[in-house]
Order: sequence, then C-alpha cells, then structure tokens
Amino acid sequence: VAAIDSVGNGTIAWVSRGDIWVNRFDAARSTWDKPLALATGGNASAVRAGIGAGGDVLLTWLEGKQHSKELKFTHYRLAKKTWSETETIERGVLGEPRMVVGPTSAFLLWVLDYKQIHIVAFDIATGTWTPGPEFTPPDTRVSRAEIRMDPTRGNVLVAWKELVLESAPEATLFVRWFNAAAQEWGPVE
Repeated sequence: VAAIDSVGNGTIAWVSRGDIWVNRFDAARSTWDKPLALATGGNASAVRAGIGAGGDVLLTWLEGKQHSKELKFTHYRLAKKTWSETETIERGVLGEPRMVVGPTSAFLLWVLDYKQIHIVAFDIATGTWTPGPEFTPPDTRVSRAEIRMDPTRGNVLVAWKELVLESAPEATLFVRWFNAAAQEWGPVE
C-alpha cells in the first residue's frame, strides 16, 4: 500500500513472509530511506496506510492466525522522524480493517465476531483515540462494512450489510454519518 502527502513525501508498506515493512520517500531530498521492519512476528496481513495533512503516516495491520488476529497500529510523526510504539487496538478481529485519513484525524473500522462494528477516531496532533458508537443490534450478522471520508470536511460515511439470523436470512443495508463540524454521529438509516 502507499500514501503520499501534498508536498510529495510518501510511504509504502508491504507484507513479506508475514512481516510488515515500510519505506519512506523524502520529497525535499528526492531519496528513499532504508526499508524498516515494523512487525517481525511472521503472522502479519491486511496492512493499510494513510497520511494526514502534516505528513504524519498512520499504519494498521492484522497480526496472528485464523480467529485470533490482533489489530495493530503505529504512527510516524514527520516532525520527529520516528515511528511510535506498536499498539494493539483489538483482539479477535475477523475480516480486514478499514481506515480513512483526513487532514487532522483518522477513523479505523473493524468487525468483531461478525456481530459488532467497532469504530475509533484518532487525533493526529495529539496521538489519542476516541471510541465511536456501537453499530449493530443483536441477532444479526454483519457481512460487510465500509467507511469513507470527505477529505476536505472530514465527514465520514459508514455503510454495512446485516443478515438477520432467523429461519430465512434477509439482508439489509444500513448507513450512518459522522458530522465533523458538529463532532457527532447521526442516526442509523
């Protein structure tokens, strides 16, 4: 995966033999740094990258086997030219996480046990997480969840499909908006 900021600094991240590797491109020097191994446990997958307006890079991936995967996160601060310590955001994650990054914040979405959609917001300037609302009612199965962000305003749209777990499965599509100006989530529609 790749991420690039408005002045041309870039980061690429990839999985090689189950390890997470990154490399950064410095636009001012027109050079690549040396590749760096961020996770070397041999069980990494589903790497995602995003970059904020100030050039800070956010990186997330899954680590582990089968149904015991952990959602991991690290943050590159351009001003310090260092990666943060790797954090474990959640355990027992199924499916691939989704991440959207705006100028000053990011949202991370994942599905837990096919039943709950979890969302957290990351403030790039402070490096802090804020939990979002729980999205799914009981007795359903989430079959797919997606997240998108308006990069200019920071508004977020989450869409997901639920299957009712009764005798005849029925699928319903739901959406929910986050209004960045008001800093609040709207109702499930």
